[in-house]
Amino acid sequence: MRSVQALLASAGVALLGCAESTTLVADDHAAVEDAAGPIADAAGIDSAGVDARVQAVDARAPDATTADAITADDAGSASHGAVVSLDDQGAGRVALVGGFFEAPITDVRRGLFNASCTILLEAVPCRVVSCASPLSSTDAGLLAAAVDGAPLTSATLAGGAYAGWVDRTLLSGGERVTLSATGALVPAFSVDVVAPALPAVTLPTTIFFRTELVITWGPTTAESVQVVLSAGLAPDTVCTVPGADRSVTIPAAFVGRYSSGVYGRLSFTAFDTTTILVGDYAIDGRAATHVGVGPLIAPQR
Repeated sequence: MRSVQALLASAGVALLGCAESTTLVADDHAAVEDAAGPIADAAGIDSAGVDARVQAVDARAPDATTADAITADDAGSASHGAVVSLDDQGAGRVALVGGFFEAPITDVRRGLFNASCTILLEAVPCRVVSCASPLSSTDAGLLAAAVDGAPLTSATLAGGAYAGWVDRTLLSGGERVTLSATGALVPAFSVDVVAPALPAVTLPTTIFFRTELVITWGPTTAESVQVVLSAGLAPDTVCTVPGADRSVTIPAAFVGRYSSGVYGRLSFTAFDTTTILVGDYAIDGRAATHVGVGPLIAPQR
């Protein structure tokens, strides 16, 4: 099972390789005025994939209606960023994770949760980030997840992040996932996102040291696909592309970061994202389906 920090790190970069986002502005003008920081500028995001829906939501009324759409570029930037994710990890395990950070959403999406985080290696769409300091989330009250209106699980802030686990198989595609928080230092909010089905994919049981790795998958309605490679204590390699691409290549330099002759972890996640604005926070809400293997990292061919 992946750590909470690893789950948040991969969820945080979920919008890398995304399409131009759309901001849905609340019809209630007071709600718009209360959203002190609109969604972060998406200029650093590749413009070929996810259509992330973005809503300006009044913290006092998380279910505020929405009206005319504008682009994220027009919306400006929020002071802080957050990610909340419900991940069906397969094998009867569902994870609810979340973190609310001082960093803006553009940094959070790059895995740069605090000032100690640095990019060790980057070649779009792949990135390796290392954080010297542990995660430290701001308090948002009780975090909860519901599926098609039925409460699923909840989590409180502990150890610098939110994490809750449910032992069951849950998401097959098309479910409405509602992620919400009761509010504390972060205002109360609620965000809906539709879970995608996991596309057909075959992950290798052996990969080769210092050799590029190509992963392909079948047709999917998922906005994005993310492939994560890890081994031992080394930071994860996270690669995110539009689901419609149907393939991603992890360059040889990234695979070469991990020792040969050991077993690693290779995970494949299909996900959709909705981004909302609440107070000073731009919050990415994500629903994901996942499969993973533990491949042997063999010597270079």
